[in-house]
Amino acid sequence: MRFYHLVLLMVAVLFASAGPTSAYRGSKLTTPEAQAQVLQDNTPTKRLLRAYTDDEERGISIPGLESVLKVFPSSKTKQLQGLLKADETLGNAFKTLGLSKMPIGKDDFIETKMVVKLFSSTNFKVWSKHAARLNKQDPEGAMLTSLTNVFGEKNVATMILLGKHTQSSRQVANKLEAAQFKKWATTYKYTADDVFVKAYFFYRSAMVQSWNKFCYRYQGGMIEARVQLPGAVTKASGNPDLAKGKNSKAKTTKYYPTWPGIWMMGNLGRAIFSGSTNRMWPFSYNKCEPDLFDPSNQRISACDDTPGYGLNPNQGRGAPEIDVLEGGGTLVSSSLQIGPGMPDDYRIVPVNFTTGDYYACIYAGTCMTPGANYVDVPTAYYKKERSYKSWYQGLRYAANNYCTPDPDEKQRYKTITASLKTGITNNSCSSDVCPASNDVNGDLSLIDGKGEGHWGINSNGTCYPLFNVYTGSYLCDPDNTYSKCAAPRNETTTPKSNAMSSFNYQMDAISANWPVHLGAYTNFVVYQLEWVTGKNGYVRWMLEGNPLFEVASESISKVPQNSNKTNPEKIMLEEPMYIIFNVALSSSWGATPPNAGKECRGNGTDPVVNKICDSFPLYLKIDYTRLYQDLAGDL
Repeated sequence: MRFYHLVLLMVAVLFASAGPTSAYRGSKLTTPEAQAQVLQDNTPTKRLLRAYTDDEERGISIPGLESVLKVFPSSKTKQLQGLLKADETLGNAFKTLGLSKMPIGKDDFIETKMVVKLFSSTNFKVWSKHAARLNKQDPEGAMLTSLTNVFGEKNVATMILLGKHTQSSRQVANKLEAAQFKKWATTYKYTADDVFVKAYFFYRSAMVQSWNKFCYRYQGGMIEARVQLPGAVTKASGNPDLAKGKNSKAKTTKYYPTWPGIWMMGNLGRAIFSGSTNRMWPFSYNKCEPDLFDPSNQRISACDDTPGYGLNPNQGRGAPEIDVLEGGGTLVSSSLQIGPGMPDDYRIVPVNFTTGDYYACIYAGTCMTPGANYVDVPTAYYKKERSYKSWYQGLRYAANNYCTPDPDEKQRYKTITASLKTGITNNSCSSDVCPASNDVNGDLSLIDGKGEGHWGINSNGTCYPLFNVYTGSYLCDPDNTYSKCAAPRNETTTPKSNAMSSFNYQMDAISANWPVHLGAYTNFVVYQLEWVTGKNGYVRWMLEGNPLFEVASESISKVPQNSNKTNPEKIMLEEPMYIIFNVALSSSWGATPPNAGKECRGNGTDPVVNKICDSFPLYLKIDYTRLYQDLAGDL
């Protein structure tokens, strides 16, 4: 461990509380009624104030002036009208007038000022008059159809919403909105229940983040937080784990129903704002290899000569993630997320559902599909299928020795190394044949090259981090039809929304789940993460100064390769990152609140559930957070 310099001290408390929540009532900005103004001939006028800096100009509205302008159209209007044939289709007219080339946004974001410019332009007014001549019964409906064909239904809905914010485009937006509602009601047969979704919120939770306020690029440093995790651990809660003491494993999941997190993300992406993270999260990739990875999937690519925004040309950037801790009931996850992910040929063998397996069998290690439980297990099966290793190599795992030892879990270094040398024949792992982590490719050398403790060997029989079989997700835009997407668009039934740029790519999660002792819920515990960049760098997770998990730079940059070298090589994480503290709840995670999706107590008849719910609000208590910067110059 190097000497460090303290750079930050923070104190925070986050909470999740059960109970009804109140809706936010947004205020509207209004201006006081100005004194009526008149011209010299006593014609009353109305003063138009600029409400938005990017919107309409100050001006004076004179009654009758609009009618005069209609009688004497401008020369530009005449010129534009002359471009259109009397029977020209509305779609062609939109292109002829150059409207299809007018941008409505930038970098996947629709911007109000661009929408206003489109709706209030002379070209658009000429086009709308052409629509009225061609479609006297429903000109706005015809305009809506043409706009949808160009921009997509979702984008048009957003444009209408933004257009209503400004005086100069409000009339057009209101008419288009009426046509839109009419279309939903007649063409799609939508009812109010289809258009409006009633959302009920039974919990409130907090998030604190330092995005764009404070971020850092360690280049050698450590974050340390003294934390007490949220759980139902009072005497009144009825939690049976309490009887076994603070060093016992937390086992009864339902008493730890939240997801507390302390994590970091590259500052180029803002957490929970998907528009900023699409094609950014969690890239740590700085190569231009179009034959290996499509550069269009990475927003800031090494293939881009002119990225703009002051960014360096031909430098790949992104928003990778490092999780100091992610609570999951009886386990805490230490992880990092990077991209692009490894192709399927380097990943764990997928579950074959024809064998009777179901997807969740990977979490219990009970899959019957050969090779589906753990990477490179069984040894002979993987060697037959692949001439190279799979997944990330040399990951380092060490014990949480604050747990009470279990003699049945103790391992000997010589026994495990002999087993690996012989080869694992079973389709699963046990403590007498596999490293304690179940990662047969993990590092088994001496921890920090000294002492008697080895990485990957549970010599004390205490709580031990396990290789996390969740290894990442496949990310896609909503219009994508690729089969690996979580919800590929059905081209027959679902039209394109054109909501964002197209992308589809794999991201990787490199993580270890370690069993947590009860004391982490009843007392404050110090969590640390050391992050060193560069080719000799690493990310190390620690508990009270003792290592739990480590990912070396070499594990990321020197990945297994087949003869064609089809596995993208990432770089050690080096993006400036900001800190996030939050508590969340979900019905889809291992730790879930009682009666997920309903009131905590449900019908109130279960006394166990009632006691858990009485424990709310649950607090993620953070005594302090400290950041240390390495002052050495040899990184």
